[in-house]
Amino acid sequence: LPVPFLGVRQIRDVHRLSHSDAMTPWDVPGDYSRPVARRIVEEAGVPREAFGIRKKAATNLFRQGEARLTDASLRMYYDWLRSHRDEWVHAGLAPPAVPGSLYVAASKRLYLLGRIRRVLQAVVPVSIAQRMAEAETRLQSRVTRDLNVIDHVFPWAVAAAAARYTDER
Repeated sequence: LPVPFLGVRQIRDVHRLSHSDAMTPWDVPGDYSRPVARRIVEEAGVPREAFGIRKKAATNLFRQGEARLTDASLRMYYDWLRSHRDEWVHAGLAPPAVPGSLYVAASKRLYLLGRIRRVLQAVVPVSIAQRMAEAETRLQSRVTRDLNVIDHVFPWAVAAAAARYTDER
């Protein structure tokens, strides 16, 4: 979730401002200009070359091994899934299958494999890098095909955050 878009209700106005003559000094060549953000940061004293060179990510791609929960968070998440099983059943939905230790071990290996692949793809021919990525995707799909576990990370995170705020009062 790109945080700046949480409150965006007038995207046309933001787009018009970003492309206005007034923002020209903060417009940089390439497809990642972002003059409004650049102006705010540069006027705060951050040098132009220190940020916003290229877009890296706007989301965590859990299904593709781009990001992982820590082991402690994973345990809390799985506990939350188990504790809400009756709610899914009561709603007439199939509850998510909480993975066992074999899945967790395989998932960790796949994550490591993905990191190695991303390093290698910088030095191997594009055709080989593409085949490596496709093989990784097929393997990841086989491991996760029957588990819709990641689909519930966001509601779990909201519930966990709400519980922390409640506990702090």
